[in-house]
Amino acid sequence: RNMRLQLAIVFAIACSVANAASLQTSYAHKASLDPQGNYWMYWTTNDTTKIIDIAISVKTTGWVGFGFSPYTGRMPGSDVVIGWVSNGVAYLQLTKLLVNGNIYARYEDTSLDRAFRLLSIIINAFDYLKKSKSRYSIDSSELSIDRFATSYSTPALDSSQDYTLVGGEETNGNTILKFRRNYNTADSKDLPIEAGTSRLIWSYHSSDPVSNNTFTKHEKQGSRSLNIFDTIPEVDKPPMPNDTETYNIHNANVLIPPKDTTYWCTSFKLPVINDTAHVIKISPYIQKGNEGLVHHILIYDCSLDDSEIGHSHDCSSRNMPLGLRYCRGATTLAAWAIGGEDVTFPSHVGLPIGGSNGSTTVLMEVHYDNPNLTP
Repeated sequence: RNMRLQLAIVFAIACSVANAASLQTSYAHKASLDPQGNYWMYWTTNDTTKIIDIAISVKTTGWVGFGFSPYTGRMPGSDVVIGWVSNGVAYLQLTKLLVNGNIYARYEDTSLDRAFRLLSIIINAFDYLKKSKSRYSIDSSELSIDRFATSYSTPALDSSQDYTLVGGEETNGNTILKFRRNYNTADSKDLPIEAGTSRLIWSYHSSDPVSNNTFTKHEKQGSRSLNIFDTIPEVDKPPMPNDTETYNIHNANVLIPPKDTTYWCTSFKLPVINDTAHVIKISPYIQKGNEGLVHHILIYDCSLDDSEIGHSHDCSSRNMPLGLRYCRGATTLAAWAIGGEDVTFPSHVGLPIGGSNGSTTVLMEVHYDNPNLTP
């Protein structure tokens, strides 16, 4: 399995999609939840009100699912939101009225207070029922979009609705949903959003649900570990200078053994630079399909001779040269862990490499997790 860490002495990818740019200016943070970049999450946290505002933009015109999962990253025990947009109308599972059959309320989402919208729907519905003299009943179990998963099936509606839909639209083949919730809803079926790494799950389908309670099984799904709180806002990330360059260091064809934990050490010689340059961005690149295997990455500053460069071993192996063993645990130049994003340094900060004062040789230590003992 290949894994590499990109030292950004260079680089920047610009997003040219208009709606993505709009979301990026409206929310403090963003992250792609899938390797293909089809499912994006945008969010802003407010530590005063203890509320998080979230937007998801998914490359589909069908239903989308988003949720907070226990550490497993799987459906059972997850706190899930499901929604969709059709003909410019955002659908929520609001109060269900039975009028000689099923009538589901719908509304076009705006920024108006949700309670007034719901009240208007109910008043209009009762007025219609009174005029038609039809018998009716109200099933309050279908209010809003909050669901919880108990198994690998369509999550059940949560009796306590703690998510508020703010907006929804379809544009350029993407479905966008905006909603908010409290960090801690005090609902036993909702997972609190806490400091540290959050395990997120996502899913989507190319079609809208058959009905408000009938969802065709997802076509795409996955999970992503993400640090919700300790992330630099996008606006505070400095642009990459025009004279930046990139250098990649990576483990090539590492065969991860069928054991729970493996630490792999590889030594590298950094590019020869006549004058001192500075690392200003560090980006992890993990081979598609192996995202769940990489737990963390550490880069150590070492003083290695040429005979010790290019070695790649299990860190506990007797075959690892003595110099690499001593280097492990030395001065840490960079670190990345599951849930982390690119490390972007402030505009006045950089790690020196090359020259007479910068690092010239390094050791990369990768912690691989293989809890399923996959050979």
